Amino acid sequence: MTHKLFECNACGYVIFVPDGARDPDWCPQCRSVMSRVADHDGPAGDDHACDECGYAFRTPQGAQPPYKCASCNRTFPNEPNKRVGHKL
Repeated sequence: MTHKLFECNACGYVIFVPDGARDPDWCPQCRSVMSRVADHDGPAGDDHACDECGYAFRTPQGAQPPYKCASCNRTFPNEPNKRVGHKL
């Protein structure tokens, strides 16, 4: 499956979005604007999906986990035992 590669204009955070999916609204790490860099074939990495809006994206292996959903601004739980996410 082909993915669209996006890079944050401010912090350089990288995400991959499945081809055909909506582009991200902002960086899931620092909330800045992301730019589309290229198309990429099936990158290895960690899949993330928002429990609230269902937006799905992938981060490269070893990348810091995302802080927020790239679409709806939901905060992802940052500890393994924490299950509550929230929106600001």
